[in-house]
Amino acid sequence: MLEIPLYVGAFNHLDLEGLIDHMKELEWKEPENVQLMVKVQESDKFEIFELK
Repeated sequence: MLEIPLYVGAFNHLDLEGLIDHMKELEWKEPENVQLMVKVQESDKFEIFELK
């Protein structure tokens, strides 16, 4: 069992900048612990965005 909430999605033609802006506007219980992990099709690795 995970010790933290985890949300997963897969999207085509995502406006990543718009998603990041939207997620920054949400009222998170612990915003300093929110991360967005993104892997674009052309990359082998995930990129991690801090939303605080």
